[in-house]
Amino acid sequence: MKILDRAMISNKRLADADIIIEGCTLIWNTGLPLLKQSTRSHIYKPFLAATAALEKIDAKENNLRVCLYIELAKYEID
Repeated sequence: MKILDRAMISNKRLADADIIIEGCTLIWNTGLPLLKQSTRSHIYKPFLAATAALEKIDAKENNLRVCLYIELAKYEID
């Protein structure tokens, strides 16, 4: 997950919406198995980076954005 988080920094520099969306989707798919209570802390920073990147480009991938926001909210509630 740390590698994907670093890759999002590079994706932001490129400012290519398709690459950013693919990176965010990859973060989501890779983070799905880590949504357990014991491993949730490992996905907070990458999910936060993905939501920020999607907001910055004003992406229309609403399902992905909502899923990321829900999991971030669950983490913050805990």
